Amino acid sequence: MFESTKKLTNNFTVFTPAILMDNPQSLMILRLSLGLSHDKFAKELGMNERSLRTHEKGNETVGFHMSMKLIDKIKFAFLQSKVNVTFEEVIKNFRAFKNFLSLDFKAHSRNGLEAARRQNLMKQKLKLRIFC
Repeated sequence: MFESTKKLTNNFTVFTPAILMDNPQSLMILRLSLGLSHDKFAKELGMNERSLRTHEKGNETVGFHMSMKLIDKIKFAFLQSKVNVTFEEVIKNFRAFKNFLSLDFKAHSRNGLEAARRQNLMKQKLKLRIFC
């Protein structure tokens, strides 16, 4: 996917709406090329993180009007960043973000719920009344 995105963007210098319309997964390569998390890239593009993830997975297409808006913001981001995009850098960013996201949220949630269950709720209610 990196090579096709690199070719379609003429080494990440030319961006057209067709890139996103034909291959919404290229958003992931563009995001990783800039070294941005889903959250930061979504904010840069003015879209919500869930939509970005959906497009990156290829589960939803990007329409013409949306592509026009996104491409302008992507051009601006690349002009500002002045990054020299390499395959190695994209892979490094992918690994970094993958490791960040691979935290075991189920385990953390389960541990948090167990800790809450062990708390004496009466004491917690009394503490809340003191602060109110």
